[in-house]
Amino acid sequence: MNIVSKKWGIALSCLLAFASMASTLYAVEVVAPSLSLKKTWIKTEDSYLLLTSVPVDAFTPTQVTCPGRGKCTVRIEVSSEFGFLKEPHVIQMKVLVDGVVANPGEWIYAQSTPLLEHAVRTFSWIQTNLTPGTHLVDVEFRVSGETAEAARRTLTIGVYKP
Repeated sequence: MNIVSKKWGIALSCLLAFASMASTLYAVEVVAPSLSLKKTWIKTEDSYLLLTSVPVDAFTPTQVTCPGRGKCTVRIEVSSEFGFLKEPHVIQMKVLVDGVVANPGEWIYAQSTPLLEHAVRTFSWIQTNLTPGTHLVDVEFRVSGETAEAARRTLTIGVYKP
């Protein structure tokens, strides 16, 4: 076997190894380019919310409107103080738009290390291709086990169009 054949054999082996690894790794990217903000809804809540493994609404459900003709994209941002989380549990957040889980997905981990005091966490979701009209946005929190607490929190929803 000459040196060129040996190099190609090594290169092919590396390529096959990386290809097999790549088949198990994946990412889903949702893109919403060149949009203009049309409407904004903002809510704030200054109450303590006991979190258990049963999902609870972090805010009252919010009706948003996709104006005019054509599809809309909504961007939902949630900021909250979380506290009193015990090991090994995690605090999770989820956003639903018309009962459908918003992107990037279900039950985003907001906090996974123990908290004796409060710490603020922020995350954003988007939902694309909403039809003109009214849509319902719901934000839920839960903890994987035992209990934790959510305190002051803010919800910002922006409706965008091309």
